[in-house]
Amino acid sequence: MIMCTGRCDLACDYCAVEQNNTIMPEKTLQAGIDLLLTTKSKECQLRFWGGEPLLAWDLVQKGILYAEEAARTRKKKIRFMVTTNGLSLDAPKLEFLKGHSAEVMFSLDGAQETNRRHRFSRSGKDTTGRMLTRLRSLIRSGVPYFVNMVVSPDTTGHLLENLRFFHRMGVERVQLCYRCGVPWPDAKISELLTGLERFIAGPRDPRPFARDQRPPEFLMNLVNECEPTMLSQELILDVDGHIYYDAALFLEKIFPRLRRAYHAGRVDRLQNIDMLYRSKGELFGMFRDSCGPAEREILFNNIRIGLKLDDLFKRASRDSLLSNEHPALIPIVRGNFREQRRVLKKFGIDSLFLYLDGPCLNDCLFCKQKNDPPAEMFRIEPLIADAQRVAPSRLCLIGNDPLLHPRIATILAMLKKSGFRSLEIMTSGEKLSDKDFCKRLIASGGSVFSLPIFGTERKLHDAIVGKKGSFSRLMKAIDNILSCGGRAFIHTNLIRHNLVNILELEHFVTRRLQLPFVVLPIRPKSSNRPFGELMPSYGEVIKKTRGVSSLMGFPLCVVKKVQKELLLPAGRISDSLKFYLLDQRFVKTTICRPCRYITQCAGLFGEYIHLYGMGDIAPIR
Repeated sequence: MIMCTGRCDLACDYCAVEQNNTIMPEKTLQAGIDLLLTTKSKECQLRFWGGEPLLAWDLVQKGILYAEEAARTRKKKIRFMVTTNGLSLDAPKLEFLKGHSAEVMFSLDGAQETNRRHRFSRSGKDTTGRMLTRLRSLIRSGVPYFVNMVVSPDTTGHLLENLRFFHRMGVERVQLCYRCGVPWPDAKISELLTGLERFIAGPRDPRPFARDQRPPEFLMNLVNECEPTMLSQELILDVDGHIYYDAALFLEKIFPRLRRAYHAGRVDRLQNIDMLYRSKGELFGMFRDSCGPAEREILFNNIRIGLKLDDLFKRASRDSLLSNEHPALIPIVRGNFREQRRVLKKFGIDSLFLYLDGPCLNDCLFCKQKNDPPAEMFRIEPLIADAQRVAPSRLCLIGNDPLLHPRIATILAMLKKSGFRSLEIMTSGEKLSDKDFCKRLIASGGSVFSLPIFGTERKLHDAIVGKKGSFSRLMKAIDNILSCGGRAFIHTNLIRHNLVNILELEHFVTRRLQLPFVVLPIRPKSSNRPFGELMPSYGEVIKKTRGVSSLMGFPLCVVKKVQKELLLPAGRISDSLKFYLLDQRFVKTTICRPCRYITQCAGLFGEYIHLYGMGDIAPIR
């Protein structure tokens, strides 16, 4: 991005850019374009920013003409974008931009009532009417564009209204941004998310934004991957020739020390722009270390908003039927601990949860091996920093396998320092077969482990998890946990392959290993084998598991025909599994209504009903 000028004809109260009357020298602009074209990529983008770049229109024109010629010489394709409030966007400028395939990012926060709250001229006058006139001209001009709409904590209640306003105007694309640099109260974050969820779902009446009327690309956030905004990786060339990472300038008033931390060099001393790339994790460390306590609180707050939005947009953009993520668990555990405590208390769960993205070592029949990259620390630290507000005591680390995170010991130490006295980890157990690792982990605070087992001998277990030697390593892991002073909870998932061995497996765990044990159903999801091939009917479960006393998560009318206890004692169940079962897509039908246990029963999966019907379900009266 090019900081063309520090001048602006507006005085928006949420703008944190230091404004001045400087204009970038043409030689500095040319040096920036030359540096941009050193990229290995065949395509690149030059964005004109400010201040208000149209107040340096001559410089913008010269920059576009110079960049086009320089790109042709280097056999590269270059695209242009101009960010503007629109007040100076007249017909001659539109004609020039159209002739050079430039895109316009038009800044407008919505209808007049919303826009005038924070965007006004230096004299304090409302300029919304003039801006809307310019926007209508832009829409008619044929110049590619989109509207950039900033939502502030005090305008979240008008979100749907403003999106509908733009739709009625004929705006084709809107990019939603949330105000950065201020702390957002939890209630306002929830209001923002709820408004977006309602917009994405679409109303049931035929007004604008019904699913069959709204263009899928209208809300650009559904296809862009730019969150969290606070950790934007874009580079800005300032008017004086110094280059910074994005937030150093767009949040300068709020984070004055960030200029120094985010300084990437002088444009005339750099040879290649690709060498300036920094990951979001690297930027997070640089940003965090430049902050004082109050600034860090804002940073973490704003990152949490970005991560929540990122999760919402990703869930809205993919086919949920193929998702391996739980329908409610992911949004909750990616939120802050205060939200978790509020929601989970209603269900009698006292623990909090931290979801760690990452890979899994196993390739189970009822699942699929995942090679997801481990969660970066900028996603984790803001959540942990929030812990002390909820009087922490117990926490569970969940994910594909949290122990595969390269900084798991650091994460455990941070959680322990934040006040958590008990840390439970759901894991395959593979890593714990290394006794030194197990000992270090328990010393760091991770003392409770929830582990899966699928057979009493290696052949069956290894075949189900898809990994040779897994059973032997699991047995060693359990021995290491107990010898190092840790605790273990064991569970299995019942499938056709281990159905006849469940009683034997229960005896193996409860009598030989002397550990708590539960048997769970598999859930329908994307897996190596179809759900119908893996899931036995409840009739088969009743017939082949009689005498078992560890069923959990099955319809209670089925459980009653297998074991004496309908509901297992809480002490036999790890906190991770309590949440796992709470979060499944269980359903209940009209057949279940007369059952005396209808409120305690989990229910069954709709996919099971599709396969087998309700023949084995009978209400307990």
